[in-house]
Amino acid sequence: MAQTQQIEAPPNYEEKRDQTMAQQPLQQPAQQPPQQPTQQPPPTGQVFYSAQQPQVVPGTVYQMPYQIPQMHQQVEAAVGKPPYPGPNDFLILSLVTMIMCGVLNITSLMIGIPGLVFAGLSNHNRTANKNYHNAKRYSNYALGLVIANIIYTLVLGIILTGVAVGVSRVSLYGYYGYYG
Repeated sequence: MAQTQQIEAPPNYEEKRDQTMAQQPLQQPAQQPPQQPTQQPPPTGQVFYSAQQPQVVPGTVYQMPYQIPQMHQQVEAAVGKPPYPGPNDFLILSLVTMIMCGVLNITSLMIGIPGLVFAGLSNHNRTANKNYHNAKRYSNYALGLVIANIIYTLVLGIILTGVAVGVSRVSLYGYYGYYG
């Protein structure tokens, strides 16, 4: 006859963890004074900057002082005005391209007018606001629209010229009855 063996259920580890957690008191991290880095002379020809990092204690809320405007003023005072007048705004190029492409193809104004608007925004941000980041972004948009306007006008001109030549050729030679 076969002997049956009784198998125990696996232990419930969550209960054991909860029991051990309840028995142990919560320990607060000990605050240690920041250690002073040892100052060694740097090797010749190399410069090292050491910054002492503050001790971070878990569970502590740190408040940072609001220093952004002060830092901006300090940077402006130290650096001064940039050595260049700002990014190019492509205002004249956009205006001339819009007029020339508008004369050749009136539908190119739907690309030329937004290009002129972006060039104006770039000029305003460069001169009035001194916001060179936005001025550069708008000038890139304006230049892209100028290039798109030129390509659109050229491609449409080539297509319309081909259609006109084809239609005139069919009508001219079709009237006399032969194709050359």
